[in-house]
Amino acid sequence: MKRNGYGIQPFHKMSHSIIFYIGIFLFALILSVVFGIVIYSQIRANRISERMLHTDSLTDGFNREGFLRAAGELLEKEKESAYSVVYLNVKNLRYINESWGEEDGNKTLIFIYKELQKMVKPQELAARSSMDHFFLLLDEATDCEIEERIRRVEADINN
Repeated sequence: MKRNGYGIQPFHKMSHSIIFYIGIFLFALILSVVFGIVIYSQIRANRISERMLHTDSLTDGFNREGFLRAAGELLEKEKESAYSVVYLNVKNLRYINESWGEEDGNKTLIFIYKELQKMVKPQELAARSSMDHFFLLLDEATDCEIEERIRRVEADINN
């Protein structure tokens, strides 16, 4: 291999190997970016799916599945506490839907959920199970304590 007067190989002789390595580098870079985008998109889609699976679309709070998952985690952590599950059914909500329309019925359900959320302590849960059904997980041991809290929230909702 001859060198020119400056001790440098002519460009046309070394360009093939440099172009080859630059091409390999660019291909690897593009492939890495594409894989990164695909992985990021999959992680994001999984988070969205997880949220949709456990969130009530009307209240943006827990749905039944979210309540069961969160309650299981809470009960596993708080083994010393006495928790009670309360099931609430809003009576005659259909009259609101029939008289004022579904939109007002939905607003009523959202209002009830927000009132339940105000009532629960940080270590407790509220969820809309379906239609006009709600769950509460309360850190109360006696029926009297539970009934008193339910009466208070019922009074708040009705006022």
